[in-house]
Amino acid sequence: MIGSSGKAIIVISILTGMLLLLAGTILADSGAEYIIIKTTVPPRIDGKLDDIIWKFTEPAVIGLINANGVKAKKKSNAYMVYDNNAIYVGFQRFDKDLDSIKADTKNRDGNVWEDDEFELFIDVDHDHATYWQIAVNPNNAVWDCYNPGGGCAGANNLKTEPQTAVSLGVKEDWFAEIKIPLKDLDVKETPKAGTIWGINFAGHVLSGLDEWVTWSDIGASFHVPAGFGNGTFSSKSASVSSSDKLPSLWGLLKGY
Repeated sequence: MIGSSGKAIIVISILTGMLLLLAGTILADSGAEYIIIKTTVPPRIDGKLDDIIWKFTEPAVIGLINANGVKAKKKSNAYMVYDNNAIYVGFQRFDKDLDSIKADTKNRDGNVWEDDEFELFIDVDHDHATYWQIAVNPNNAVWDCYNPGGGCAGANNLKTEPQTAVSLGVKEDWFAEIKIPLKDLDVKETPKAGTIWGINFAGHVLSGLDEWVTWSDIGASFHVPAGFGNGTFSSKSASVSSSDKLPSLWGLLKGY
């Protein structure tokens, strides 16, 4: 038989658990929302973002410093699409200080975060605990890890080398593209329409300043998957020509 003090402890424990769950839900749902459309022709991974599919894709604006929602001084855009085999991510940083870009790391799984760089975070289970992190700098040096909760399980965790490319504009801006096979993320089938992944687009800006920037208003650390935004896979498909230059007759097939 449980006494009054025992019942009080149980009630407090239940209420505490409910409040923690609610807090986690609020934090997760307060992140940004992104619709991931499907492409019929995969973009060329050349770091230029000139494939027609990117023109059909709404940008996720990386416009916040990862503390208190302060606006970043230099804006970046991120784009994400998918097909039956992979996800494709494009980045563009609007930067007129190309001569000041820091890009010292050249080795695979080097400290790319000490340079100007882009970062992609993916919680495929949407469990607010486990996630992938992929980063790339202007030298096209790549770092990746899988975080099972509590820290990265070493580096170079993807099963195959991610396909990446970067380019610098003539006078301003730099770009990056990433292709990651679904199987490398332990995703066994193409995500169905309505499937939600936790995602965040982030990076380090060192050209002329020093800012850690993010899409989702995640707070002081990028490593809080409960604060990732929601990436929802759509049945909406962009049908493009085989040359990747012009939209096909059908254009965009609506339906989300």
